Amino acid sequence: MTTTHLQLGPLLVQLESPDAAVLAHWHALFAGWLLATPPAGTIPHLHFHAQLAPQLPPLPPTPPDFSHPLGLLDVYAIDPDSIWLHFPPAGLVHLPLNAPAGGAPVPLHATLTPAAFSHGLFEDLNFVSLAPWLRRHGCFLVHAFGVSRQGQATLLVGPSGSGKTTTGLNLVLAGWQLLGNDVVMLQARPGGIHALPTPGEVNIRPHTLTLLPALRSLLPTPSGPTAPALSLSRTGPLTTNPAGAVPVRHILFPHITQQPQSQLRPQSAALTLAHLAAESIDRWDKATFIPHLDLLSALSQQAHSYELALGADVAGLPQQIAQTLT
Repeated sequence: MTTTHLQLGPLLVQLESPDAAVLAHWHALFAGWLLATPPAGTIPHLHFHAQLAPQLPPLPPTPPDFSHPLGLLDVYAIDPDSIWLHFPPAGLVHLPLNAPAGGAPVPLHATLTPAAFSHGLFEDLNFVSLAPWLRRHGCFLVHAFGVSRQGQATLLVGPSGSGKTTTGLNLVLAGWQLLGNDVVMLQARPGGIHALPTPGEVNIRPHTLTLLPALRSLLPTPSGPTAPALSLSRTGPLTTNPAGAVPVRHILFPHITQQPQSQLRPQSAALTLAHLAAESIDRWDKATFIPHLDLLSALSQQAHSYELALGADVAGLPQQIAQTLT
């Protein structure tokens, strides 16, 4: 059995698995956030054990309490103290919702199939499984690409296919600093809601290389691969400082259009809150719903928000965004 430790925002997590494939994917996903040894005298908040199996064990006998509309996740609340998270066909995770007596680590147990290592499911499974305990420690996830510039964070928030990753990478290539791709941690600190640097792989579609050819230098094999999704190395401009939390000052909600010129339109705080909630709140975690909504409400008042209608002017977009957000 091999273990390593992950410092994810306020959480110290002990990761443990007997399977080399699981450990390798953890090292890729959490690169830069793993600790060779935990700080002296500390006890992990969570003990996350994951193992591979040819197929998943039987599901709980009762119907799920929540099912994702696209079939990506089923949540079973068998008792008030724990839940089962089912990621068909990739994994089944048992997750206690209350800490054991005496300060012992919370035990998370995951059974994974080889399907967990395709289509980004491994990253989704890990963050969804850790999110309830991040929330219980005052740290909340949002589906976003995060960048920082001059000590201020900008979030690009939206569903898959909205253009947030391509736009975010465009900003990074223009000199902005990467905070997180696809998921970003948020935390209330003195001075307001901050975005915390967040680990995760950066995957793009081959078409993105046509829009941003400078990304080719970040491909592990830069010879024109044909895979449906390409993983970029988090080196050079994609390097992130795990300690660099910054206040959120701007939120962009991108969507792709056929117009030649991109447009930024101010968005109200009420609409911002509605969009943030849709991309952040897990409706099944009722115990953290109010503090989660409170944080998003404060963020919607704190940040300047814009609808970003993406046009064909990819090269000039970073300058347009920088001028608007100044």
